[in-house]
Amino acid sequence: MVFDGRSKPYSPVQKLNHDILWTVFALIAEDDELSLEDFPVMLNEPHYIPLDTIIVASHVCTIWRNILLRSTNIWGKILRVDRLVQMGREWREEIMRRTGTASLHFKGEIKQNVPDQKFTINLLRSTWSRVQRVEVCLYPMSRSPQWDQVLVLPAPRLESFKIYGINHSAGSLNFFEGAAPCLRMMHTDCIGHNLHAPWATQLQSLKLWRTDQPDADDLLKTLPSMPLLRHLHLAYVLGSPPTSFPPEKSIHLPRLKSLHLSGDFTNKINLTVARALNPAADCELVWREIGRMQQAPAEDLTMSSDVLVRYLKMTLNTRQIDSVLFDISEPYRFYLECSFGDLSPLHRTNRHSTVAGFSVSFQRQLPLATISLLFQMLIEARLSSVTKLDFQPDISHAIFNHMRDSGAAFFASLPSVNTIKTSLSGGTMLHLATQPGIISFPELQELTIDHNNLYSRTHHTLSTELHRIAGIYAYLLMRKNARVRIPVLKLSGQFWQRDWSLLEDFGELKVVWVEYIRDGSTTKIQDCSYVCDGTRPGILSFEHIRSNPVYIREPVSIQPLRRRALVVG
Repeated sequence: MVFDGRSKPYSPVQKLNHDILWTVFALIAEDDELSLEDFPVMLNEPHYIPLDTIIVASHVCTIWRNILLRSTNIWGKILRVDRLVQMGREWREEIMRRTGTASLHFKGEIKQNVPDQKFTINLLRSTWSRVQRVEVCLYPMSRSPQWDQVLVLPAPRLESFKIYGINHSAGSLNFFEGAAPCLRMMHTDCIGHNLHAPWATQLQSLKLWRTDQPDADDLLKTLPSMPLLRHLHLAYVLGSPPTSFPPEKSIHLPRLKSLHLSGDFTNKINLTVARALNPAADCELVWREIGRMQQAPAEDLTMSSDVLVRYLKMTLNTRQIDSVLFDISEPYRFYLECSFGDLSPLHRTNRHSTVAGFSVSFQRQLPLATISLLFQMLIEARLSSVTKLDFQPDISHAIFNHMRDSGAAFFASLPSVNTIKTSLSGGTMLHLATQPGIISFPELQELTIDHNNLYSRTHHTLSTELHRIAGIYAYLLMRKNARVRIPVLKLSGQFWQRDWSLLEDFGELKVVWVEYIRDGSTTKIQDCSYVCDGTRPGILSFEHIRSNPVYIREPVSIQPLRRRALVVG
């Protein structure tokens, strides 16, 4: 519809006050404030780029156009460089003209294309004094020294700097000529020795990713001068290890709410920093992909256990944990997460969400002594606030026997759990790890079995009986005999590969699942449920899914990502 402002409006939206319309457009621009770090896939979808939406909106009618053309701040917040490079010169100049003198927010992913990189560098260099936020990812890494011409410019408005992929050492390069009075967020893989600059003392968020600078000693010297720091993320920092370990809790950062670490024990930087920090009492710890522990000396392993126990204790003392997740596969992986609220620290997508809890994952070798310590702390804490439990075991007889007693005690220490999600073998473990005469999870209302053979990672798991429905049957029967029934059983993953007809023995049990059905070129999602009362014979065999090609057995485009697929460096 075209409405010139003089004719009678044909749509209620045309009656909106201009301030309300401006607010709607401003909210569209705010969508572009979401970080590429948070939504790397979604933000690359063409329909999700606010710049395109605002351009279209400016052509809807005269009223909308006049509002937008006067709104320089809106245009300044939606500058996607990966879209600008695709436009003609006249359109690019027009969009930049519409920003007026407003502060600029640049964002985008630039492929290794010389003209695109040259355009991006020239654009940033010509407008750098107005840049408030910049987030640019270069794929693959750029070796162009022309980036230095941007990084050395004073940055009077710069608040957030996120540039990844500048593949050269910053060395002694003086970022911003030391002048960035508004800078609060620095996320980069090219930092050099700039953490000694005046602007570093005012940082609230620091992320260093796959960089060999600074080394551990340099980092330990600069952290005490960052009292405002709230978020610290060291992701595979490759600098030289510390010459010595500083005293425990010797670096006081009273506002630090979030410590995220990624990487193994090779250079000891993560361990040294985590041990030396004295953060806020409710600081969350997320330590991903701890590997190569077999190469670490015994004193380092002891130190790592002490550090992990200290941070877990901080979480338990300051948070009402309501969700626990652990995922164990021998001999390569262990993952434990304690979180507060609906979203865990690893899977939160909103960077402004509150601190959640504790998360740690080991790779390549499982430190059983440390794992036992962490579980013992959880058992002793008696987490009566936990209502959600998610566990995915894939382990051998030896590990299961090692964990049987502690697992049973752990289950018994969670009296308020009402929702459990686990694998087929995890359901059997619920039965095998139950102590005689004790029914764990008396408040359990919903059990989800995620059956997915694609993610079985070992060949020496708890033998095939753990992967049979009989184990789930035994657990349900035990609860039925104790008169502590589970009202709802949800099936997900590749559940249709098995015949679940045994569940008919549990009258009043509600079985819930989702079916994906081809409907021409689209996929129809159908929520299904059945109360086990014998009224639909054969429905739980799921033969109708296995034998009918209209059913999609692998709805890859729809099926949610597995949790472990999200745990990346």
